[in-house]
Amino acid sequence: MARFDKPTVKLYREEITPHLDLLIDGSASMDLEGTAKSRALWGMAALIRSAALNSGYSINLWIIKDRCRKIEPSSLPFNQWPDTQLDFCGNTGETLVTFPAALKRQGVRIFLTDLFWQQEPMTVLQHLSQGAAFLSVIQVLAEFDLNPKISGNQRLIDLESRRALEVVADKALLETYRSNFLRHQEYWKKCCVKTGTVFALCHAEDFASNLLPVELLRNELLLTRS
Repeated sequence: MARFDKPTVKLYREEITPHLDLLIDGSASMDLEGTAKSRALWGMAALIRSAALNSGYSINLWIIKDRCRKIEPSSLPFNQWPDTQLDFCGNTGETLVTFPAALKRQGVRIFLTDLFWQQEPMTVLQHLSQGAAFLSVIQVLAEFDLNPKISGNQRLIDLESRRALEVVADKALLETYRSNFLRHQEYWKKCCVKTGTVFALCHAEDFASNLLPVELLRNELLLTRS
């Protein structure tokens, strides 16, 4: 610049509007009969959407079934969102990997799910985190998921595959279930740490009763204003 007799470089920074992609697991297990699971799921989704809108975010809502389908318009009240039946009888993780959603780069991504499907966590998390500014997985679980209260001869039916299994629900079986469940959950947590993903847990009955997102506040996914 002749005026100052020294070279000057102008750097232009693109203005980026904060954006949220909220992904919702559409599996049948998310609507577990006799529990508050689906109510907690939609309540959590509505709360996150409201918080994002209040913070000036643009939002895309996705329901994950055999494809990742965008819920439009995203401005509708959550109880009017179209095609949001929780009835998918397939592998949500496989859908996310095989038919990924067109997620906005450098946006915030939050995935609401119970993780009751078989897919390598690292594969799913790598797909979801690619190009993201931030990723969180929120596991929504009913008390029955955590501690099933059953005993004696039982005929269990998989909500998604519809396969039936005859079992004797004794103490040993329930302990095996809890051990396998905790192993699965801990593996997801470890994979989240490796990919820089924030893992949080939503207890359906607790959240549905008071709408207080304790885990989201603890993990600073939501911040309160004084």
